[in-house]
Amino acid sequence: MKSIIINLLCLLVFVSCEKTKNLNANEIKLTQEINLDQGTAEKIKGLSMGVFEVAKGNKDREILFEYFRNLKNYSKNLPAAIIIRAKAENADLIVKKFARELKDKKLIVYKSAENYGNEDDIITILQSNNKLEPLLFEATNGVNYDIDTQMIINKLKDWDSKYGIELEAVGPDFVSGKFKNKPTNIPKFAKEVYDFCPDIVDQGVGSIEELEKSLADSNEFFLWWD
Repeated sequence: MKSIIINLLCLLVFVSCEKTKNLNANEIKLTQEINLDQGTAEKIKGLSMGVFEVAKGNKDREILFEYFRNLKNYSKNLPAAIIIRAKAENADLIVKKFARELKDKKLIVYKSAENYGNEDDIITILQSNNKLEPLLFEATNGVNYDIDTQMIINKLKDWDSKYGIELEAVGPDFVSGKFKNKPTNIPKFAKEVYDFCPDIVDQGVGSIEELEKSLADSNEFFLWWD
């Protein structure tokens, strides 16, 4: 009971101290274009650095999609999106705090650049009700392993059907998120992850055993191709 009271008090303090920042005229226009209400936008800006700007996703998308019949025209009809920069800890907070609220408005919020404190992260807010749309927008790929965007989408669709997933970060060469229902056979799943994304071990945790431990200790997953 004591811990519950402490958590409630912390939540009340956070809400009462929640900062907002006013939007300039251009930001109001941009947020209206994606149907993001001004009050929510000002709360997000209060946790961020700089201003909202137009987002276009991966600048190399047209080259990467050129030989895929179902993707080559994607850039001609991009969904509307905006970006804003935030410190790493606040970027995580923005995604976790606003994901559900924005989902109800057919908006997806995710980190599109993670810089681990070396510089600000980038938050993208994308107008779509397709949870995997960010992978198309960012043209996520592992070209050094002959892994294209559609292959990654297919893998995540499979995981979503089995476990349920929610994405939290998507960039040109990485994607991360969390499981609603964690895989039960961790060794088998770790091998599947490694086969699809060797760099997560070879240039990341160092061994399959460490990957298994990482997957067992949390509901999160992370894929990255160098």
